[in-house]
Amino acid sequence: EQEWYHGRISEEETSTRLAAKKKDGYFLLRTDPTTDKLMLCIRIKKSHKEIEILVSAGGYEVQGNGEVRDTLPSLLSLYGAVIIKTGWGKLKKHCPAPKKPVEIVRVEQEAEPLAPAGVPPESMGVPGED
Repeated sequence: EQEWYHGRISEEETSTRLAAKKKDGYFLLRTDPTTDKLMLCIRIKKSHKEIEILVSAGGYEVQGNGEVRDTLPSLLSLYGAVIIKTGWGKLKKHCPAPKKPVEIVRVEQEAEPLAPAGVPPESMGVPGED
């Protein structure tokens, strides 16, 4: 998994995640839960812009740019060096995906019966013991 890929999240969630970053140029990739399109999202001027990443047998390209790369990391590297679209700037730093919460499973052990003070445990008649 890549830290810049956030999975199937809405545009609203994308906006929240990028707004938490205070500088332009932060980016993430997401899959639109409605259309299943792969979207490149970048923080620009206290907002964010999105553009589709087209996937073909030849590789990946930002819609309308014509620059095809064989991997997503190489496509992102390209747009770290050149402007994606006029007024958008360059990709500067990825917005890390939130860590998935770790599920903690509590295992409880059956407690052995305690004898009251002064009473030997063997006299309590614990089942299965003679």
